[in-house]
Amino acid sequence: MGWGPSGSMGKRLTALDLHVFASAMYEGIEKDVMRIIRNATEGTQLAGGIETEFLANFSQIGRWGLFKVPSAKSRVLAIRGTTTSKDAMANTDLFASIQILQLVSRITPVLEVIPVQWLQHVNRMINLHPWMGDGEVYVKLLAFAADAKQRCIKDVYDLIITGHSLGGGLAQIVGARVHASAVTWSPVGVLYNMDRFNMTERGVYRNIVDVQPDLDVVPLIDKQPGFTKRIACTATTLQCHSVRRSGCELYWICGDARGRNMDANCKAEVGAGWFPQD
Repeated sequence: MGWGPSGSMGKRLTALDLHVFASAMYEGIEKDVMRIIRNATEGTQLAGGIETEFLANFSQIGRWGLFKVPSAKSRVLAIRGTTTSKDAMANTDLFASIQILQLVSRITPVLEVIPVQWLQHVNRMINLHPWMGDGEVYVKLLAFAADAKQRCIKDVYDLIITGHSLGGGLAQIVGARVHASAVTWSPVGVLYNMDRFNMTERGVYRNIVDVQPDLDVVPLIDKQPGFTKRIACTATTLQCHSVRRSGCELYWICGDARGRNMDANCKAEVGAGWFPQD
């Protein structure tokens, strides 16, 4: 599976390529972000010319970066997961209502009885932002993504979005809204909030791919409306939420079409449970 307009599979972006961009967003400064990206693409058909077109401040909620990948004729919009206290507050703002309903549903099955469309409508109605005159936390990101999409159309590029955790949830919102492919890692679900986020089923089904590890509880917040690829994980809940561990699991199952050897990095990440590629 690859993303990008290039006719050559070697120049299309794979899930492991996009995993690199999602992981790199946790680094503090641009130099370190680009070091990870360049190290992962060196010696491949993607190498050469990759550049940062934008990188938000580390303190930005759902910090994002836009990267130009000329060989793939694509731009990658990568969105960071929960890292700062502001990110944690954004999680609460966006997903607290459905988390409460999920807790109540453990006692009485409200989510199984009430139609999804009704719950989506209620979640939209109880959103206070329109009444308070301020915008949702993703408004700036959405505007940025829409502008990036127009630049890609002008350059005959594809816009591909990726993100982890909170960043994965935001990537789903933005991908569905601007009609750009989104590959997300351990994302917060958005099914019951689709009305609030002005997402359509068509926008989700055509664009969203989720990678969900076993035992990771974050993707169980709300529900995943897009195509979900389950991967194995037998570690702790916190360890299973690691985007780097997910990349290693994907590498172990599928290998790497570019022939990169991730054994050393994955052994450091996973430890004794890592099984090297033959």
